[in-house]
Parts: sequence; C-alpha cells; structure tokens
Amino acid sequence: MASRIVEKYYRPTIVMSIDSEKGVAKGSARSIDGFDMFQELSKNRDILPHFGGHPMAAGMTLAQTDILVLRDRLVKQAQETMSEEDFIPITEIDLVADVEDITLHVIGQIQELAPFGVANRKPTVLIQDAEVADLRRIGSDSNHLKLQFAGAEKPLDGIAFRMGHLFEEITPQAKLSAVGTLSVNEWNGRVKPQLMIDDLAVKDWQLFDWRSVKQTRLKERMDELPTNKMVSIAFQPETKMRLELESDIFNAHDPLPNMDGTYLVLLDLPDDRSELQKLFEGIGTPSRIYVVFSEEEEAFFQTNPNRDQFKWYYALLKKRGTLLTSDMEKLEKHKGWSAQTVQFMTQVFNELGFVEIQEGQIVTVESPEKKGLDQSSSYRQKQEQAWLENEFLYASYHQLKEWFESMIETGANKKEESI
Repeated sequence: MASRIVEKYYRPTIVMSIDSEKGVAKGSARSIDGFDMFQELSKNRDILPHFGGHPMAAGMTLAQTDILVLRDRLVKQAQETMSEEDFIPITEIDLVADVEDITLHVIGQIQELAPFGVANRKPTVLIQDAEVADLRRIGSDSNHLKLQFAGAEKPLDGIAFRMGHLFEEITPQAKLSAVGTLSVNEWNGRVKPQLMIDDLAVKDWQLFDWRSVKQTRLKERMDELPTNKMVSIAFQPETKMRLELESDIFNAHDPLPNMDGTYLVLLDLPDDRSELQKLFEGIGTPSRIYVVFSEEEEAFFQTNPNRDQFKWYYALLKKRGTLLTSDMEKLEKHKGWSAQTVQFMTQVFNELGFVEIQEGQIVTVESPEKKGLDQSSSYRQKQEQAWLENEFLYASYHQLKEWFESMIETGANKKEESI
C-alpha cells in the first residue's frame, strides 16, 4: 500500500496498522530520491524501539501514542532537507531502444546482471514514438492495459498495470513512448519478450473522434475530461440546450482563452469554414482536439437541388406568372420534391429578385436583373453547409487529422509573425 501511495503522489510514505489492545503500531515505509528513509528514521530512535531498512524502504514498530510525534518530526526533517525539485519524479533511463532491438537474446544478456535490488536496479528501457498495433484494457476491473508496439518484423507486447484509465486518453493512431523494464513472457508454450511499463507518454497533439458518440453518452464522456483543461466551443447558440449540456460552453464568436495544452471540444459546425479556421489563428496549440460536430439536421440528408431543377422551376414560374402557395403540394408530388426543396428554391429566387411573395402568392418579376445562384445568401449558405459536412462529418479520421494539422501549423506561423 505504501508503494502504491508513493506511485500516485510521489511523497515519502509510511502506512501503519494499529493494535489498539496493545497500544502498538507497526509500519511499512517507502521513500523517494532525496529523502533517505533509514537515515531520517534513525534520528528518531528514542520513539522507535524497533526499525530497520535502507534509504528507499523501512519497517518499524512504535507506541500508538507516538505516531503523531513521529509524523510531525519527519515532516519537519523533510522541510529541512528537501527542495521543491525533490518532489518532481525523475526516471533514470539506461537504454533507449527501438522495438526491433528488444529480443530474447538481449533480455538474456540483461539477466546476467542479476540479482537486481536497491543497489543494483533492473535496467530501465525507453521506447520512443512507436506505433501501436493493439491497445486494450485487461483485468477483471479493466484496470490494466495491454498493448503491442508495432515493429518492422514482430510486434512487442507491453503490460501497464493499474493504467487502464489511460485507455480513453490514447488514440489508436497516436505514437506512444514508454518507459519500463524487460521481461520474458512464457504462455501456452510460446516465449516472447515483453515490456513491463512504468510510464507512458504521447508527445504530439491527439485527435479524438467523437462524431459517432450518442447524445446520451456525450455528457458522460465530457464529464470524464478535466474541467481545468477542457475548452468546449459551440458555433450555434442552440447547441448547448439541444445537447443538454450543463458544463461551461464558449461561443466561438466570443474572446477565447489561450489554447496551449488545452483539451479543445468542438461541439458543432459553423456556418462558414472561415469561422473554424479563425479558431487556430494565434491562440495556441491544444494538446487534444475532440470533434463532435453535432447537427440538428444534416444537409447531406436534405435535398440539395441542382441547377437543372432550379431552371425547370423558374421556367414554370415564368410560364404561370403567379403560383399559389396552395399549389405547392401538387408540384411536390409531380416532381417528387420535398416541401423543403420547393421552399428553398422559392427563397433563393426571392433573394435574387426573380419573384415576390405576396399574400400567399409567388409572383414572377418582369425583366429582373440577371444574377447567378451564388448571389443568393441562402444558396451560398446551403452549399457551404454541404461542403462543411462533406469535409468534416463524413471525412476519414486521417483526412480530419491532416486538416487540423495544417490549421495548427498556420496558426503557429501567424503567432510567430505577430511576435
């Protein structure tokens, strides 16, 4: 237990069990570099009738009434002998290796250095920026990680005990660095090298694809992210209410915080691609981007009339001169168009000055100014929405990653220019 506490908090730790009937406490201690546990305990022999150990670990017995006295003394001793830097975990690396370098032969050579212990620790190996062939949770509580580092010839197995929570923080496409010790895995007649992982790191920013996450699960996923790092952005004002989110949501048009090292969550799509591009102009580089891109109704599933349909409909309007809105249903059935399609084309013609809508009638304008469809704001917005959905909703993961890579690079260059 003391080892687990040191592992989590990186503080010298003593865990005691108390026999209340005898008034005696027995303790087990684990330490960190910079605090010699045996030496510091030796300064308290007057209240430690039995103790022993070495700089990194110790065991002891003392009176229950002296527990708080020992704690106060050790805290004071630590304040006198340790600096802030001593509380920063440092791992000494003995070997930087590629996946291909780790073989049974190499592990056999390392084993010749045994026995390993405090004065002769097992060599620590660092694998840098390796591709991950497989990553999954294992264990009855899914609290461990098992992974395979991709190699040119054979993958390398890795086991990370008590790191199952990191599964949601590593994308399958990420390049992973790992620190650990080498061992041999013998199972079912097969013998393979493996890395017993002590720590993991992803150096580059990561893209998390949440486009298929259901609304009911989205809130849970967002609640799992640290609030001090998360920056959630919505381009549309109704998105927060529609997704039933309670967390703080930034409007993309408001002043935004510096994005360096943040977890950027993009909840929806903007009306124009330039709005998305502006997010990355000189506001820093997020360490993670989570794309949700939720839309109430996707343009892809709406009819997007082509120019021939516009041409046919306008010819009908010119021929009739006036068309009652009550006739729309007949037109829709005749052409197989949705009511939304007809309403959209009518709106475009109205914006272009080709028709006027008067008391339930669509009236053709005589000799209107010649204009292209793209001069209608509704038409441009429709085409832009279709483009955005095609580029972001239906793009592959790698296409999205490349787009954000280019935006981050462009934003970084503009930031340097402004400095």
